[in-house]
Amino acid sequence: MRPAWSRRQTFRGGRRSATPQHLDMQETVKPIEENGFLLMDFTPETITLRYFKWNQKTQPVSDINTLEPFHTAELKRLME
Repeated sequence: MRPAWSRRQTFRGGRRSATPQHLDMQETVKPIEENGFLLMDFTPETITLRYFKWNQKTQPVSDINTLEPFHTAELKRLME
């Protein structure tokens, strides 16, 4: 039996992921079919999000050490 993540990708058949209709959110980065990670820097006033991507089929593992973010976002604290 294939792992759940493998079955899901086969089922999607190249269709793009979509945000569930019942969630209220702003999509700043479209879903991509690559490996990646997110670094979050917290300060009392902001959270800075840095998105990184890496493709295991076209990039060596050593590239991970020198990746630059492909997208950065900053979330500001709401003042009460």
